[in-house]
Amino acid sequence: MQAQALLGAGTSSDTDGGAVPGGGSDIAEMLLDAQRFETVLAIPDGEPFAEPVQHVHRWDIALNADELIGPLGTFSWIILMPEEQRRAVLAEARRLLRDGLGVEGEVTVDVTYRSEAWRTRLLD
Repeated sequence: MQAQALLGAGTSSDTDGGAVPGGGSDIAEMLLDAQRFETVLAIPDGEPFAEPVQHVHRWDIALNADELIGPLGTFSWIILMPEEQRRAVLAEARRLLRDGLGVEGEVTVDVTYRSEAWRTRLLD
């Protein structure tokens, strides 16, 4: 499931109990249901290349709430939202970090980054 669908759907309550568009009361459930797909690279029959080999690299970085939320505000679909909706989505993401993971202020969470690279060689 795309992040846009996760953070741009639904409503949540504001501090007065009213609905905030784009807040996403179901975001936490949607995040838990999101699944990673497996990537596959296949060389078409008849091409002069060996079977590709995949290399996966992983590393962890400790990030605080501001470092986790900051990049979210750079996505074009967030930038193009009306100001009120954008604030609501970012506030909901911050709330999920605080309530779900206890991440606020300088508290950090380790985020695993993953990079995939494929290699093949030209056949003789």
